[in-house]
Parts: sequence; structure tokens; C-alpha cells
Amino acid sequence: AQDADFVVKPEVTGSTLLSFIEKIESQSTLQFYYSDPSVEQYLLPKTDKEIPLRIYLEEAFKSLGGQAIMRNESQIFITSETTFSSSIDQTVYQTRKEVAEVSLEGEKKINTFLQTRSDYIAKEIIVGTLKQGVNESVSTLAGNITSSADQEPVIGATMIIEESGNGTSTDVDGSFSLSIPKGKWTLKLSSINFKEERIQIEVKSSGNFNFVLNPEVVMIDEITITSQRYDQVQNTQMGVERITTQSIKEIPLVLGESDILKVSTMLPGVQSVGEGAAGFNVRGSPADQNLFYIDKIPVYSTSHVFGFFSAFNSDAVSEFTLSKSNIPAKFGGRLASIFDVTAKEGDTESFKFNGGVSPITGRLVVEGPILKDKLSFIVSARTTYSNYLLKRIKNPDFNRSNVFFGDGSIKLTYKVNNKNRINLFGYTSLDDIDFAGKSAFENSNKGLAASWLHRFSDTHNFDLNMVYSSYHLNVVNNESPLSAYKQNSGIAHTELRYDGRILYKERHTFTYGGDSKLYNVDLGNIDPTAEQSKIVGLQFGEEKGWESGIYFSDEFNLNSRLDLIAGIRLNHYQYLGPNQVYTYQENVEKSFNSIIDSTDYASNQTIASHTNLDYRIAAKFAFSPTFSLKGSFNTLHQYIFLLSNTIALSPNDRWKLTDNNISPMSGQQFSLGAYNKIGDQLEISTEAYVKRVDNLVEFKDGANLLISKYPEQDILQGGLDAYGIEFMIKKMKGKFNGWLNYTYSSSSILVDNGFEGGSINFGERYNANFDKPHALNLTANYKIKKRLSLSANVIYATGKPITYPTIAYEQNEIRLINYTLRNGYRVPDYFRVDLSLKLEGNLKSKKLIHGNWVFSIYNLTGRKNAYNIFFQNNGNSILGYKVSIFAQPIFSATYNFKFGNYDN
Repeated sequence: AQDADFVVKPEVTGSTLLSFIEKIESQSTLQFYYSDPSVEQYLLPKTDKEIPLRIYLEEAFKSLGGQAIMRNESQIFITSETTFSSSIDQTVYQTRKEVAEVSLEGEKKINTFLQTRSDYIAKEIIVGTLKQGVNESVSTLAGNITSSADQEPVIGATMIIEESGNGTSTDVDGSFSLSIPKGKWTLKLSSINFKEERIQIEVKSSGNFNFVLNPEVVMIDEITITSQRYDQVQNTQMGVERITTQSIKEIPLVLGESDILKVSTMLPGVQSVGEGAAGFNVRGSPADQNLFYIDKIPVYSTSHVFGFFSAFNSDAVSEFTLSKSNIPAKFGGRLASIFDVTAKEGDTESFKFNGGVSPITGRLVVEGPILKDKLSFIVSARTTYSNYLLKRIKNPDFNRSNVFFGDGSIKLTYKVNNKNRINLFGYTSLDDIDFAGKSAFENSNKGLAASWLHRFSDTHNFDLNMVYSSYHLNVVNNESPLSAYKQNSGIAHTELRYDGRILYKERHTFTYGGDSKLYNVDLGNIDPTAEQSKIVGLQFGEEKGWESGIYFSDEFNLNSRLDLIAGIRLNHYQYLGPNQVYTYQENVEKSFNSIIDSTDYASNQTIASHTNLDYRIAAKFAFSPTFSLKGSFNTLHQYIFLLSNTIALSPNDRWKLTDNNISPMSGQQFSLGAYNKIGDQLEISTEAYVKRVDNLVEFKDGANLLISKYPEQDILQGGLDAYGIEFMIKKMKGKFNGWLNYTYSSSSILVDNGFEGGSINFGERYNANFDKPHALNLTANYKIKKRLSLSANVIYATGKPITYPTIAYEQNEIRLINYTLRNGYRVPDYFRVDLSLKLEGNLKSKKLIHGNWVFSIYNLTGRKNAYNIFFQNNGNSILGYKVSIFAQPIFSATYNFKFGNYDN
């Protein structure tokens, strides 16, 4: 009687009939029977409340087109037929267990004949019913793809219909929506670090289905390293690079710290501004033209200790994606690239924690469920204990110094139901450095993001985000009493953004949305810190700017070979009060002598505004499933930049908004690429690009932006031209794998405004500070044994440009120095070799702690690469100095640990 009145709980619904039966039979004495095993893959509806089993099955099979009848209080007979005789011949029905046994025996027989067939179809599913699909010409399959190991969404997984070649990929939440004709098809699911799945799918109507991929156990089978987020041949987007945290576990890095951003400098078109320095130059652009996100939070300082370490704990990061060519229309505000970092989600089923210890840092990650299968958390923390090393150095400038940095994050994920999902993410980082009392630096990042993902239907969803981010900097310099000072600055960023996605019929995927950003920039103060200091106290004031944008993009399939992406983005920017601004004479160098007026603006009053239209166009022509050509054209605008006259991002740099005297920068880029996949192991790609940036901000000769209250008087705007070609070859699988890339590029600047004082370098073109024509990167791994692997990096790059003194002479008894044209020489070329050895503990599946050791040598050859070259006039001669950051091999040993079952 109890089983006859069995009540179905919401958590067992919304799955396949097979999964539903297994759960019900485990909770009761009920027994299910059916004559057609294909009903096992019927997808049952989701319910949000408890409901009697009889009523639930009756309602479910009305829409599914079959019937379910209960007999003898404990037997349930299921058929796919719409008519069902009341006199049941039980002999033609089988229990779920009997069907499973028959299926297993059949699979054994199949394997006997198909042992050499690599594309053996392992699964079969049915989507929808004939009754539901009567009025549908094309059906829609929607759902999400998760990992079987931790239930996290699999981002960028590709789904390809093998018979037609059409497909799609999952978004940042692991969701997908695919137009698919009715009938039987072979669906191939694949993603980096996951086993490929081939599934036989029969589509009767639109429906939902959630897929699960099993991770590749790379420690046992092989090491897999990749830099691509999507299948480069099949996907229409170009210039997209992906790095997962798993892919950098064996790559040797300085001081044993895995750094997901430093690895990006080994990708084509991406170069570090200098060893141990903050910032990246992407395709010949300055470092402030890159935008960094971590789970929708913009990060304005991405490094610790001036660039030695990334500000992101790699153990808490799932992956990051770099867009450097065909930047999606939803992104605006930067000209060069978008670094989009995705934080991991907490496990929804069990508690876990892992971490690691290196010579100067320790890190820990804890995750688990708060409400099982509903609400999960993940918390990460990382800090340094490097002061004990500094105290052991005899040089007083070191043993009296203190260096501290740390970062942490927390992420909550709440799966409300199959249509709603909420994420909360918080992030913080801090640097506090004191160099023997002579100088001190303190900077911090803080951010908070709330995200709501909602699915309207199988073909329409949106992602709504509210974001806050802030960056603050304090600098004290007491090195010389005559120039002792302290300075502060900061920026606060508040943003609301909406991103929607619609799948229309078979050929179109629409993305649309908008964002609104409020910038509050604190330009800070500079004050003397000693009585004898000659520094004059200045208050630079504050700025406010509002940047908004709306966008629309369509990715559509013209035929089996040609795919297009066409997008448009409308940007609007306002520079707001309160502020006092100057008006200068036209076609005259901006200075105090050329001021003709000043105007005071009230709070939130518009001082200057700009409205611009950006275009995003891309096309892919597939000659075959393994070879394609792609092209793209982008236009972009940028309304915020760094006040800096150094190539590296220095602690004194300040963010500055476009105003009435400084025009927004604009950029255009055209790219063309060819992509070829050879077998299942080798990928070869070539991309060429031409880039133009107008209104590039450049500092005048002799300008000191550190104490400049009116930056427009110390900078000029000109044009940057860059072009290059990038080659890359990757070996994806096997004991020996990795990638090799070579980039040739050129980046030059011309500043000539046609009036006296309006040009740089006498109006002649000069190499950009970050121009490095040749770059070669090799990353290789060799699996010696299951528990032992060897990895290596080889990096070469042309030296960066520099301006040298050439002549010293006296005039009126005053010693003067003459310099070359700007950036007329180069520092010596850069070359480095790194090695690492990874040793796993025993691979028993069940033990309390699993761990591995990583031994690495950074700069194996001990080459003294020049970070900078500078000159000093000692009165009688000019002395040159070369600064090297790591002038000898750096050895480190790191222990990584994880608690719990290794496979999990």
C-alpha cells in the first residue's frame, strides 16, 4: 500500500526514464517492466513539488506519447505505443535488470567484431516525441555539459553532428543550444582534457538533455597541453587562445609557482614587457590596451611584486581565454586583447581541498557542497613567507626589507532549478613591500560580482551581472632626502551588463546585450616626506567617466563550408564633472602659455562626450573537416589609459580618462589565417594581421608624468602601425607533446601634428618601446614513465628598443649630452631555457593524501638577459649599466597535495 501511494520528489525528476527507474526502485519495492528498451532514454519532465507516482507518470507519458500502467500495486508496465491493452502479456516485458543484462551481452558480441573500430558508438539517446514534433521543421537540442569528476560546467566543449559537420560549443556556464533536423544522427562531444564521446541520437522533437564528459586521467595515460579553447579548424572565431590550469602543471616557471598568465607569453603574438615585469604586449600594442577579467570582475593590476607573480591563484582558476583578433562584440573598451579568466566552481557532492608549498609561497583551496546538488562553495588563499630568505642575505638593503603579497577568492554557485543559476564571486589581492626603509609600495585589488543565468527556453538564455572592482596604490620614496615623497592613486569600477543568446532555426546564433560602466578615478596626491625635500605638494584631483555600449552579433551558417560572424557595437562615453578644465589654442603646443580659457563643471555635468560605432566581422571557409581559412576585421575604441613613460607597468603609473583635451584611442585590425589538423595529434596554424591605432598617447621627451597635474601638457597623440605573422605547430597527444611557435612582427609610431612642439622624434617614425621583431617559443613535455615526466621551455626574442647617448660636449662650460633618435638602438636579444621534472606519488586510487613534487630550473644556461640598460653622467664620462633580474639559474622544488580519492 505504501508503494502504491509512492510520492515522487522533485530531485528525481528531469532525468532520463532509466535514471528515474533506478532511483525509484532503490527507494521502494516497485518493479518496472517494458518491452522496448528504447524507452529508457525518454526524458521525463521536471517538477518543483512532490507528486504521487501515478499522477506523475500519467502526465509525463501524455506528452511523451507512450503509456505507463500500474498493476498489483508494485508492478509498472511501460510501452511506447499509444494504445495499451488492459490484459498485459507479461512474458513479452522485461525488467530493467533483464534489459541491462541483454544489452551488456549484446555489447560484448558487438565488441567481438568491432575491436578495431575507433568510432564505436557507445550510447544512444532519444530526444522528444513524434507527437511534440508534428509542427516542427527543425528541432532544438538544449542543455549543458558537465564534468563527471566535479560537476563543473565544461566550457568551450564542441558538439559536432558528424553527418553534416554542423555544431556548436558550450558557453561559460557549460550551456549549449543546437539546431538539429529530426532523424538519427551521430553526435561527437569533445573538449580539452576530456574523453571524446560519440553518441547516437534520435531526434523526434525539441528537447533538453544534459551530457556528462569523463576527464582524461593525464597523470596515468599522458600529458596533454593545449593553447586552444575551440577547435581551430571548425570554429569561426580566430585569434582565440585557451589555457587550462591542467595544461600548465608541468611547465617550469620561476620559483616553482604555476602562473597561468606567465604561460600566455609563450603563445604567438604575446610578449612580456620584461623579465619579472608586469604587463603584456599583444600584437604590437602597449600593455594598457589589454583588459583582464576574472569571473566578470575587471582587474587593474594583475601581478604581485611588480610582475614576478600573477595575481591569480592558478589552483582556483578553471581556465582563461585570450581574444586577440576577432574580439567578440560583447567586449569593448580595449584595443589589443581581452584576457577572460574563469574561476572554478565548488564541487556539489563532496568536500575537497588541495594546495601546494613552494620556496616562497603557500596556497590552499577548499571546496564542497552547502546544499548537495544545489549550493556549492570554493575558497582559495595564497600568501608568501619570503622574508625568511631576505633575512639570510648579508646585504643590508635586502635583510632590512620586507615583502608580502597575498590573494584570495570565494565563489558560491546556486543551481535554483534547470532554468536559473546564481553565482557570487569575490576576489582580493594585496602587496605590501618595504625596501630597507628607502621605498615602500602598497597596492590592492578588490572585486565582487553577482551573476544570474536564466534560460527562457531551449533556444534563448541570458546572463545578468552586477560588478564592482577597485584598485588602490600608495608609494613612499625616501631614497634621497632632497626628493623624498609619498603618492597615492586609485580607480573604482562599477558595471552592469546583460548578455543574451538566441538560437534561431538551424543557421543563426544571435548574441545581444549591453553594459554600463562608471569610472571613478582618484588621481591622488603627491607630498614631501622630509623637511629638506624639494618636492612640492600637489593634489591631482578626481575624475569621473561613464561608458556604455549595446551590441548585436549573428553567427550564421551559409552552407556546409561557409560560416560568418557579423557584429556591431555602439559605444557612448561621457567625461563628467566636477572638474576644472582648460581650453587651449588650436594647432599650438599645449602649455600654460597657450591656455585661453578655463571652465568649472558641476558634479555629473558633461564635460566631453563621444559616440562611436564598432564593427566585428569574421568568416570561415572550410575546404574539408581538417582544413579551413579564416578572416576577420575589427574596429574598437578605448577611453581609459595609463599615464606612464616606462615600457613596463610601474608602481607609479596612474589611470587617466579621456577628457576634453585628450581624444579616445581607436583601432582597426585585419587578420587572415589558415588552420590544418593532421590526424588526431598534430595541428598547424598561421595567422597574419595588420593593425592601426589612432590617437595613441605618447609622452614628450623629458616629460615627468609622476608630477604632472595637467597630463595634456606632457603628452602628444599619434598613430601606431603594426603588422605580423604567427606560425604555430602543436602535437596534442603521445608521450612527447607540446607546441612550437614563431612570430615576426613590427610596431612603429608616428607623432607629427604639424605645428612646433607637436611632434616626437623630429616628426619621423620610430620603433615602439615594445617592438620585438622575432620571437620563438618552444614548450615540450616527455612522459618518461607513468609517474615521471620531463618538461622544457626554450624562449628567444629580439631585444627591445632603447635610446642611447652618443655625444657628450660642453657649451658655455655646461656639459651636455646628445641622444640618438628615439628608440634608435636595441638591448641584447633575450634567450632562456627552463627545465622541470615532475614526480608523482604512488597512484593508488584510494588513500588519504595524493601528492607530487615538481623540481624546476629557471634560466638553465645562466644567461644575463638585459632587463634594462641605463646611463649615468659622472662628470667626466658617461657610464652604461645593464640590469639583469635573473642572472643565474634559479632552482626550486614545489610540493603539491590533494586530499581524497585521486580520480575525484
